[in-house]
Amino acid sequence: MGKKDDPKLMQEWFKLVQEKNALVRYESELMIFARELELEDRQSRLQQELRERMAIEGKKAAEFLAGGLILPLALYLYRVSGFLCRSLKDR
Repeated sequence: MGKKDDPKLMQEWFKLVQEKNALVRYESELMIFARELELEDRQSRLQQELRERMAIEGKKAAEFLAGGLILPLALYLYRVSGFLCRSLKDR
């Protein structure tokens, strides 16, 4: 009986493959969590910037335009974050 036919070796090999797959899944989950945290941080900073711009009296037209760009970007980041959460739950 050769080493290829040894049931204990095959069992150990399958166990190692399962462990590797579990680690790959875990790594994927961690990457999604990291991306989600980055998006939440970016969204928080954008919301703070928007609040600061809205608090300034006598805004110029350019500031209104900048505020008009910040809000849609913050909403986009919120949606992407939600997508990441859903994709993680679907796994």
